[in-house]
Order: sequence, then C-alpha cells, then structure tokens
Amino acid sequence: MLSGSLSAHRRRFLATESGGAALLVVATVLALLWANSPWSDAYTRLFATEIGVQVGSRAVSMDLGHWINDGLMAVFFLVVGLEVRRDLSVGELTDRSRLVLPIIGGLGGLIVPALIYLAINP
Repeated sequence: MLSGSLSAHRRRFLATESGGAALLVVATVLALLWANSPWSDAYTRLFATEIGVQVGSRAVSMDLGHWINDGLMAVFFLVVGLEVRRDLSVGELTDRSRLVLPIIGGLGGLIVPALIYLAINP
C-alpha cells in the first residue's frame, strides 16, 4: 500500500511544472558532475554513440549528441510554439496590450546578441 501511494505521489509531483523543473535541475547537476569527473571519458563516449533510424530506403544516422541537439530541440520549440499559440488564443496574451513586453523581450533576444557579435567581430 505504501509503495503504491509513493508512486502516485511521484507521478503527481512530476506532472507539475515545478516537478519537471526539479527533475531537469537534478539531471543537469548530475551531467555536469559526470562530465567533470574522472569518468568523463564514459560521458564523452556515450554522446559519441552512433544511433540510426531507417524507414524504408531512407536512413539517418547521427551520434547521440546530435540527436539531442537537433531532435529534442525541435520538439522543445514545437512545445513552446504550442504554448504561445494557446496563450494567444485563450491564455494571458489574449489581451493585446499584454503583448508589448513579450514582443520587446523577443526582439531584444534577437537584436542584442547580433549587436554583441558585430561589436566583437567588426
């Protein structure tokens, strides 16, 4: 009975945003510790592992690091786009006056790094 209850608590915790964030922080700290430990060669070998997917005559093969960078980042931005779409239609951004600050922040996130790059690399 106790183990089933504990499992249900874990599922509820991980279903919340703070639970997912806590899991991400723990995974990040563990990865940083592993990558900077005496076992860093195993960490490097793990991310150099080739993984391939084949559908019919088409095949894609990349190392794990590229799958994470390319594939999971695409999924991340898909989820962010869906959240923004939801906020624009039924969320906090339905009031157009509340769009000003996020738009300024987004433009600043695009323009400021470009200006820094141009300042450093004339």
